[in-house]
Amino acid sequence: RGFKSVTSVAADSFLEEVVNVGRVWVVVHVYDHGRQDCQIMDQVFTSLARRHGNVIKFVKVHYSDVLPDLDQATELPQVLFYRQGDIMHQVCGLLDLGVVSVGVEGKVSILKDAEIQDPTKQIEASLQKLLDEHKALGPTFAPKGRGDHAAALSDDEPSSTDATTTSDDNASGELST
Repeated sequence: RGFKSVTSVAADSFLEEVVNVGRVWVVVHVYDHGRQDCQIMDQVFTSLARRHGNVIKFVKVHYSDVLPDLDQATELPQVLFYRQGDIMHQVCGLLDLGVVSVGVEGKVSILKDAEIQDPTKQIEASLQKLLDEHKALGPTFAPKGRGDHAAALSDDEPSSTDATTTSDDNASGELST
């Protein structure tokens, strides 16, 4: 399974492609044609899909297909983070990411207070941070006990679990060495 590109979704396939996909995280870009801010988000999604498409599905959908009453001036682009059919997080516009100001028809200008060279990189970093906060990329490996340690060893390494035994006299089931 892999989603190494951004999938375009229409209204008639939104439930199947986004909501009813099981345990896979789905990140949705709600966009409009011809808006510079949406074009920047397209670039960010393409980059994130290449990097994380093995565990996260990235899709885009035109706002009129899913949110026809959306205020385009202030609420686009939107990014919706879905997990098992539920919206886990929502970003409304690039300003929510603290990166850029958006003017008429999605024209992007960098905020004067921000020290941003490339808004695309900053937006990508902000979305990456949200993915990390929601643990969308999976749990971080941290060995906790015998099983985790053994699983972390490669086939060539000798297992230190061979020296660990369970005492029959130990009623609590604790390991002894």
